[in-house]
Amino acid sequence: MTTTTQTTRQALETAGADLTRQGITLVLSAGPKTTGDAWCDATEKHGERIALIHLPDGTWRGGPRYHSPDNPVPASTLYVSYPWDDVDVGVVIYRILAAHGFDLDWDGDPTDAIQIHL
Repeated sequence: MTTTTQTTRQALETAGADLTRQGITLVLSAGPKTTGDAWCDATEKHGERIALIHLPDGTWRGGPRYHSPDNPVPASTLYVSYPWDDVDVGVVIYRILAAHGFDLDWDGDPTDAIQIHL
């Protein structure tokens, strides 16, 4: 969908505005936390209706990147977590991301993250 990681971040922020209009907060996070810990932090701050993209041991500076011993490596797939017990939220997230031109994989199973291929 995008040609640069910066464009990816901008497109996610634009999609995030559309999600907000549907009552869903897009949370972009990175760092040494596990995705589970990032989820707990995000729901504590924003409530249960969230879409979380967390880069464990990564950074969003310059676009989504994972740390490596020498240089940050651009991410090739992002995983969107959402409330596992509310598939309707997953459907809304999927539809909005698709409308913004993201290359997605998701089988509709509420226990699976939505994958964004970069």
